[in-house]
Amino acid sequence: MRIMVLIAAMAALPLGACGGPKPVTEAEAANIADETQTAWASRNLPAIESRYSKTVVGLDPAEPALIITWEKFDTIQKAFARQLYDTVSVPQRRIQILDEDTFVVSGIGSMKKLADAKSEVQFRFTDVYRRETGGPGFVIVNEHVSLQPKP
Repeated sequence: MRIMVLIAAMAALPLGACGGPKPVTEAEAANIADETQTAWASRNLPAIESRYSKTVVGLDPAEPALIITWEKFDTIQKAFARQLYDTVSVPQRRIQILDEDTFVVSGIGSMKKLADAKSEVQFRFTDVYRRETGGPGFVIVNEHVSLQPKP
C-alpha cells in the first residue's frame, strides 16, 4: 500500500520538482544571450570568460586555426578585451532551443568604441550554450565568429 501511495504522490509532482533543472525557455535563453553580449562590451576579461566553458571550441577572425584549448581561447579573449570595444549591438538574432539543456544563438551585429566613431566592426556569430552540471549554469561550448562581408 505504501508503494502505491508513493507512486501516486510522485505522479502528482510537476516534472521540475523531481530534482532536475527546468528546461530552458526561449525567454531565459534570450536573457542569457543578452548577458553575454553585455559581458563582451564590458572589456572585463573575467566577465567575458565567465560566459564560456573551459572546454569551449571555437573559430575566431583573429585566429586561423580551430581553437581547442582553454589556453589558446584565453589568449584570444585577452587580445579582444584589450581592443576596448565598449558597445555591442545585435539587431538581428535568432535563438533555437535544441533540448532542455542546449540552445543556439546566431546573430549579426556590430561593435565599436564610443571614443572612436571609425572603429565599428560588423560581425556575425553562432554560439552554442549548454547547461553545465554543478557549474555556473549555461555557458558557451562552441563559438564561431566571423567578420561580416561587405554587400
